[in-house]
Amino acid sequence: MIWLTWRQHRLEGLMTLGVLALIGVFLLLTGREMANSFQQLGLSHCLGQIPPGSPCSDLIQAFGIQYGFLLFFDILLIVLPLLLGALVGAPLGAREVEQRMHLLVWTQSITRLRWLTVKLVLVLGAGVLASGALLAVLIWWYRPWAQLDGSFGTNA
Repeated sequence: MIWLTWRQHRLEGLMTLGVLALIGVFLLLTGREMANSFQQLGLSHCLGQIPPGSPCSDLIQAFGIQYGFLLFFDILLIVLPLLLGALVGAPLGAREVEQRMHLLVWTQSITRLRWLTVKLVLVLGAGVLASGALLAVLIWWYRPWAQLDGSFGTNA
């Protein structure tokens, strides 16, 4: 049953793995660059309450100008697991019924509950692991912005 589920969903799994690899490389490269700029600009010393017109506010503004366009990807990557879930989850059962594969599986020695359980655990479990890996890298990538948001929260 596990082998059959792998055979049926290997294309989606490999595509998801490829997309996550590309996104991971992008986040690691830009995250390292943002972290280096954060340290080089000395923004770690500027956290906390920032009075307007101080040199720290100018450094934070320079950092925002340099890397502010990347925040669009943050929102996009938060929505990506939902999109992948819809694209993989919807055809999960529909393809079985459309191709009448469920009749073949149900005539074997496997119960319907076990068939559904194996399918859901493998496919959705892989999706949860992929989303968790993406979330971990995204949290690491967003750390400089989160530290700066904490500084801005005291002034607003």
